[in-house]
Amino acid sequence: MTVFNVTKKLQNASLDDKPFVELAGGANAEAPALSAKVIVTEGQAPKADTVINAGDVILRERFAVAVLETSNDLEKRFCPHTLERMAAPVPCIYGSEVMFASEKARDDANASYHAHEWRLAGELRRAGFSTVAMLALRLSLVADKVKKNSLLSIAKSCEGDEAAILAAFFFKQLCRVGFIDPEDKRAAADLKDALVRSVVVASKCATPVKIPNMPTNRDQLFSLDNFPKVTIGMGIFPTLVRLSGNDGRGDENKSRERYCLSFTKNSHHVVQMFRNIDVGEEFYVDGKEDMVDVGDDLITFRCSNQNCRTGFPLKENTREKLITCPMEGCGQQTNIWLKLKRIQELKQSYSVVKHSLRTKDDNDNLKENIRGLKHLVAEWEKVVVRPYKDISALEKDLRIALQLLHHLEEQAWYREHN
Repeated sequence: MTVFNVTKKLQNASLDDKPFVELAGGANAEAPALSAKVIVTEGQAPKADTVINAGDVILRERFAVAVLETSNDLEKRFCPHTLERMAAPVPCIYGSEVMFASEKARDDANASYHAHEWRLAGELRRAGFSTVAMLALRLSLVADKVKKNSLLSIAKSCEGDEAAILAAFFFKQLCRVGFIDPEDKRAAADLKDALVRSVVVASKCATPVKIPNMPTNRDQLFSLDNFPKVTIGMGIFPTLVRLSGNDGRGDENKSRERYCLSFTKNSHHVVQMFRNIDVGEEFYVDGKEDMVDVGDDLITFRCSNQNCRTGFPLKENTREKLITCPMEGCGQQTNIWLKLKRIQELKQSYSVVKHSLRTKDDNDNLKENIRGLKHLVAEWEKVVVRPYKDISALEKDLRIALQLLHHLEEQAWYREHN
């Protein structure tokens, strides 16, 4: 096999060929990037249409527009169009320093925005323009009218002097490189409007594109609060914007408690649940950060009646064995001693899984431990009412284990193709 053929093979090894995560319950009919298990109504928080289980993927969305962080080191390693790692970079046809992951990525970029952006991007980056500003510029240049209109519709208003000032600067620069004839009054007015809205959308809706930053010591990984990541770019994910409420929905009624983790895989933003969600239950999604749920030391036992949601705080120095539920219509007796015994059993089981996570590094063992963590969380929820510190510790390990598995699968793909 010639060097030319090897290079073409590497260029054609697309991210779309990689092992991927599947949406739980299939795709949503109205929003294909969203799981069919989720209902999103304008002005309301998302809720579960059917039971969502820990480990279910509820969002898998490729960015509509994205740019790399303004770092020369990143530009040498990642494609500016797909944000994937470059194995055999392809040069820009206009002679700029920009490199692409494949000929297809280069052609798609040229057809969409690069034919005009290349004249400005390097100069603006060297001048210190932020990644969000560069994202706004690219959004305004996107040639796909349907995509651009759908993205710009996210901006409910175009107020703000800063947006207007940056838009005016971009307008002058685009006129300078021949993107538009300033004498064409209608086209000029349309571009000015699009530029202002692009700045608003980029500032309101940009989501960091992050990749894993794996520590050398695996035991160290599970001592952290969250899986370590490094930001390589910023992107706009329309369905994620809608899911997280950044499309103009007020956040005064949002619960700040998160039930899911957000991360980038194969140039897609993935939202995966680490907690079971009942039918009709609302939840909150934040594509920008993971949240650490510390939990509480106080044990509140759950009523033994599965149809009752009442809890009983543990009294200090109590010898009471049975507690009768005070909820009208229930009256079920709960054996606290049996609950305490079950807690000790669950703690011992968690200790075994915890040790295995930190000492065994094969994928099959990791998958088995993930199943064990899911089972333990479900069993804890039968005994106590959230928040409780031991459940929080379990879910922290589950979040990290899920992301570690995705990371190892991605690494395996790159080893196979490179």
